[in-house]
Formats: sequence, C-alpha cells, structure tokens
Amino acid sequence: MQMAEMDDRISELPDETLSHVISFLPSEDAFSTREISKRWRPLWLLYPSPNLDFDDQRFFKKGGSYSSFKDMINATIYTRRLHRQPIKSFCLRCHNNTITAFDVVMWLIDAAERGIAYLDVHLPDTPNFHSCVFNFRNLVVLKLIGIHFSL
Repeated sequence: MQMAEMDDRISELPDETLSHVISFLPSEDAFSTREISKRWRPLWLLYPSPNLDFDDQRFFKKGGSYSSFKDMINATIYTRRLHRQPIKSFCLRCHNNTITAFDVVMWLIDAAERGIAYLDVHLPDTPNFHSCVFNFRNLVVLKLIGIHFSL
C-alpha cells in the first residue's frame, strides 16, 4: 500500500483527545503542532499542560532559530495570559547567550501571575539578574544556574 492511500486515523480523533496527547509533548513540540494543518492550529490550547519546558538545544536541533525560539516562548506565555491558563512549572534551559535577562524576567513575571510553583532556569553566566524571583508568592521550588544577582 502506498503512503498516499493510507488512512489518516489520527486526524479522525476528537479534538479533546488530540489536545490531551499534545499536552504531554515538550513545549517546543506542542507549539509546533500548529503547523500540521488548520485543524491542528488551536489544539495545543484546549488542554495545555501547566508545565512549560523550553530548551534552546532541543529547539535548535530541529532547525529553529534564535528569533523563532524567543517568539515561541512569547506566544506561549501570551496565550496563557490571554486565556487565563495556569503555569505551575517553568523550566528554561539556554546553553548560549540567545536570550537576554530582560526577556527571562518578563516571562517569569507573567508565569508568576499564572501561579508558578516550580521554577528551573539555566542560563550561561547572566550577571545582574533581577531579584523579583524571590517575591513570587506560590513558588515552592527554585533552581537557578548561571544567574548572578547584584545587591
């Protein structure tokens, strides 16, 4: 049987089922499901995982650029704010200086407003990071690597 003759059984699943499956994917992959077709575009929003996990190396291995990595995070955070969806866990791993401390602080402030409890940020040698992370009300776990605070 040729590939063109095969049935697309996955697309026959209800939106709720597809969204549930998407919610288990890494954030980069969940976001990229929007590119599959017009039908898939809103699915990543229906049952989003409250856990965001961004890794620039995973993203770049798939051919993504710095600007598209930043745009993806901005779109994900903005959409959570717009739809009043919670963010319980926020993990960001950047292995080179692709993201500014200002960008990260803005994302974290938005995440804190969504109820973040677990924060794990790995940045390469980031001086003068804003100490606002110590004021997040719901924060239970804080892991910061490569971040320096000025007093």
